[in-house]
Amino acid sequence: MTHSGMTHAEKTHAEKTHAEKTHAEKTGEFVSICEVGPRDGLQIAKTRMTTDDKMRWIASLAAAGIKEIEVGSFVPARVIPQLSDTPEIVAKTL
Repeated sequence: MTHSGMTHAEKTHAEKTHAEKTHAEKTGEFVSICEVGPRDGLQIAKTRMTTDDKMRWIASLAAAGIKEIEVGSFVPARVIPQLSDTPEIVAKTL
């Protein structure tokens, strides 16, 4: 361990992460991630996921740092029943 309480590997990783962040800030080079699983993935599912399970899934995605998540689609329930709770999901996630 180094004097700062970090192992050499941890310190190297922290320095690399800082350098990458600094580079992105200077160059404007960022990666944008939009998670579509709660919408696109569920619309083709054979079974319907409960609203509570969807909320936990979406919350875990947000907790992981994903800032853009497609949580559903406003389509008639007869067309895609798996997304019939979209209005409730949207109301709870906003």
